[in-house]
Amino acid sequence: MVFLLQFIHGTATRFVYDAAQYWDGALQLVSGGDVATAGVLNIRGTLTPLVYLPPAAVAGLLGEGSWTWLVLIWNALLAAVLCAMILPQLAELIVPGHLVSHVWTCALLGGLLFALFARFALLDVWAFACAATAMLLISGRRSWWVYAVGGLFAAIAVDLRPSYLLPLILGMVVVLIAAARRIPLVAAGALIGALPQSIYNVFHGGSWLPVPTATSGLIGVQSAQAVYSIRYDTVLDPGRNPQQWYCDPSLASAVSPEPAPTTPLSVAGSLLTHVPESLWFGLKKIATALQWSWSTPYEPSPGDGTGAIAVVVALTTAIGAFGLLRAIWFGTSTSNRLIAGGLLAFWLGAAATLVLTTPETRFALPLVSVGVVGVTCGLTTPMTRSQRWTSALWLLAALSVCLLLLWAGARGLGYPVSPGPLTAPADCVRLAR
Repeated sequence: MVFLLQFIHGTATRFVYDAAQYWDGALQLVSGGDVATAGVLNIRGTLTPLVYLPPAAVAGLLGEGSWTWLVLIWNALLAAVLCAMILPQLAELIVPGHLVSHVWTCALLGGLLFALFARFALLDVWAFACAATAMLLISGRRSWWVYAVGGLFAAIAVDLRPSYLLPLILGMVVVLIAAARRIPLVAAGALIGALPQSIYNVFHGGSWLPVPTATSGLIGVQSAQAVYSIRYDTVLDPGRNPQQWYCDPSLASAVSPEPAPTTPLSVAGSLLTHVPESLWFGLKKIATALQWSWSTPYEPSPGDGTGAIAVVVALTTAIGAFGLLRAIWFGTSTSNRLIAGGLLAFWLGAAATLVLTTPETRFALPLVSVGVVGVTCGLTTPMTRSQRWTSALWLLAALSVCLLLLWAGARGLGYPVSPGPLTAPADCVRLAR
């Protein structure tokens, strides 16, 4: 069922921008061409061309007309594994004894949401699948080597999408609190997973660090924009520039006299100096990233308003987070609570990453995906008669947060910059005049 749901949006017309680079990198790897240039490996992980290697290999036999169908089928297979196996198993570790219910809930809700990404040769769902697998493998009582494999999958997730670094660190630390002796095994697996990038760098960039060679420059540009930009979109409209920024003129005015941040840590420092205004700014960044449309991961031009899918996404995120809190509160064992706490820590790390970077809507995928697990747990967490009123209050709080997210998201999209690049805070400040 999940596999078939991925076909509801059809195939992509063509692959553009990031998707084109990921796909071209895989094609060059098959043909023996210049993978580094096609895949832009100076800013992307060494493992990124491998994700679409199987469909690219088949495409070499079937021809260019098969490209979009092969990518859709490949991504549909991933969604089926993620929604029918990985996410339900995580929910089962938190609320045991309800595997069938967990599978159906993850299949229906997750299948609908992941279908938005299935037609594009992007890495967002693949990176989350690796991160979720890592969290699954380090949870519960496992053989020693399983923890090492969990660390390996964590490193792969970070190589595909570096924004998973903070969520995985926080989530793994919480899960492993009661099994600290397993941490070296996880770390060893992560080191092995980071080796391909380090080896590639030694031969191509002269550095042994396990990050792409141009990472520092990219982080510097994004950090400078992160203190006043709300969201970045790619708009697939041939009649306009594809770059669409949204920003906060008030915060842009406040930070414009200050030196531009160059790292996420300096972004955090800058935001801390502008509390409480920056708290509202951070909420708007998270909320606007959750304002998905039926064209996500690409977005329409400004002015389309809040659609039904944005409501589903906000509900999944808010109710899912409260579902994990409820599982911690009513958990039947310390192990169950730690796993729920680990996923919640992962969720919080993903939210913090959105605030400290320049997010697109697709960067909110970890929040929404963990929300699917939380919703699943919330539906199956057992309760006594005396706990029903408490559960009703939890649900009311979750719905209130959902409304807050929708309202803050709409406010965050209130200042669209003219199509094109965002070069300085002044571009944003003038929008309020």
